[in-house]
Amino acid sequence: MKNISPFHLKISFFLLIFLSLFQVISVAQTTTVSGTVRDATGATIPFATITFAGTPKTASSDIQGKYKVSTTEAVTQIKFTYIGYKPLIKPIVQGKEQVLNVVLEQDPTLLAAVVIKGKSKGYKNKDNPA
Repeated sequence: MKNISPFHLKISFFLLIFLSLFQVISVAQTTTVSGTVRDATGATIPFATITFAGTPKTASSDIQGKYKVSTTEAVTQIKFTYIGYKPLIKPIVQGKEQVLNVVLEQDPTLLAAVVIKGKSKGYKNKDNPA
């Protein structure tokens, strides 16, 4: 049996502790936000868009207006958007799991009436051999 020197044992021990701490630090930096998106009447808003401000990380609320989104990036704000409603930006705590229920305010100016007018030239079969 081979003897292990105390120096190698100490190096192995410190390396093991360092790697363990590195894993704990990386797990602790995950920011998770969950909750429900509602309108002023209390009705849930399905398929609202939830984005961590400044990142490409995006999620949508489900049919009941519930959402859950996580990131390991450094974020301090979360943004909620939906067609016909004003965007809402809320501050969040980085590296924590938190519940954030939000109420979106309607924006009637965003949904103006759309009028489609169509006018096409009639089809003429004149001088067409086909």
